[in-house]
Amino acid sequence: MRVCTKDFQIPNTKVLIPEGSTIIIPVAAIMKDSDLFPDPEKFDPERFTGANKSKINRNAYIPFGLGPRICPGNNFLFELKSFRPFDFSNFKYKFGLFYRDETGTR
Repeated sequence: MRVCTKDFQIPNTKVLIPEGSTIIIPVAAIMKDSDLFPDPEKFDPERFTGANKSKINRNAYIPFGLGPRICPGNNFLFELKSFRPFDFSNFKYKFGLFYRDETGTR
């Protein structure tokens, strides 16, 4: 939710949002709008590849939000992109934690 800090006329409409109004941005509805995303219900990760990047409306694709309250996970995404493959064969997983198996057994 956001609060409008000054009167705002939505471009190309007669709609005026008065100062002090609470604004809710329906991100899920935007992401499922077939005018913005062809076949929005289909799982299609290819639509977000570099080759298709120019086809995405920058104002419609906002999975992490916008502005000063953007989701901190946005920065984590860029860290994941630079993640290098790592050999986890010497690690075990137990109770939600990874730990190194020093015994050599798996």
